[in-house]
Amino acid sequence: MNALKQKLRCFFSDERGATAVEYALFAAAVAGVIVAIVFSMGGTVDGLFKKSSAEFDKAFVSKGGG
Repeated sequence: MNALKQKLRCFFSDERGATAVEYALFAAAVAGVIVAIVFSMGGTVDGLFKKSSAEFDKAFVSKGGG
């Protein structure tokens, strides 16, 4: 029974896995921030692409390329 208590005590006092969990939580937080930025900027970026595409189309047609 002492061996089991000793192993459990050793298991719960071991902090090597805590660092990996902290890094995983940090990575998840960074990923969440990136996703939030992409979703909030998505409409703006889409608008810029549509505007530049329209300008390219207008320039291409006015040069007689289409």
